[in-house]
Amino acid sequence: MVFEAILTGVGYPCPSPGCAGPGVLVRVAGSLLQFDCGRGTVMRLADLGYYPSDIHILYFTHYHSDHISDLTDFLATRWILNGKTPLLIGPEGLSTTISNVQKLLSHDIIRRSNHVGKEEKLDARVFEFDPSQAEEIPIGEDVVVRSQKVDHGYVSEAVGYRIEYEGKSVVISGDTTYSDELLSFYDNADILIHEVLDQERAGLNQEIVDYHSTPEQVAELASQANVRKLVLTHIIPPTQGAEDILELKETIKRGYSGEVVIGKDLTRLKV
Repeated sequence: MVFEAILTGVGYPCPSPGCAGPGVLVRVAGSLLQFDCGRGTVMRLADLGYYPSDIHILYFTHYHSDHISDLTDFLATRWILNGKTPLLIGPEGLSTTISNVQKLLSHDIIRRSNHVGKEEKLDARVFEFDPSQAEEIPIGEDVVVRSQKVDHGYVSEAVGYRIEYEGKSVVISGDTTYSDELLSFYDNADILIHEVLDQERAGLNQEIVDYHSTPEQVAELASQANVRKLVLTHIIPPTQGAEDILELKETIKRGYSGEVVIGKDLTRLKV
């Protein structure tokens, strides 16, 4: 059976040419699992030949705007295509987020309902959990998705996810800085998809740096956790050409000896 991760977006809050907002599609044992829904996710799914109505579950790491900004398009497109009511999973705050999207689309829903002569609703099945408690979500008989609270500064509901199937695993960090708890969560992962903020190139305020991961921190985590392949995403600032890519890779390789991939939109990663 297929087990692969596809980067549907490697961007961050600022628009970047060629980069959709944060997102990862995991194809595993016949299921399509989308993690986060940043700017342009629906179009990236279309590039892969999928509609929102094809996605079985949409997960969220947290509710910063860059991770949810395409949720409106995702839900509306699925509804227009008469897709099944989606299952949405995320830490506390998801119900409020979905309710607000439904309100945003309420005028459109009313107009479309009047056009077909019956009341229509933009429904969504929502499962939200306490981020401080590790959640284990079985998908069918053989796939398990696990959550882990991460340190994203003032965003107390932020989590990462680990997808396990037939002894192999993919971990999606979400937005986080270094913490010892991540070592066991990342342990022996076949693929670790991790955010990174390069302060030297970014020139951002320290308070922003403090709730993201530096290249050195990512390398240390991947090395100590014995990760087989490290994939960088949500790169702040985006790499601008071969020189930036080489410099970032060299920084990572000073602390991590495994394979390093600088993520681009639609990068496919076989597990």
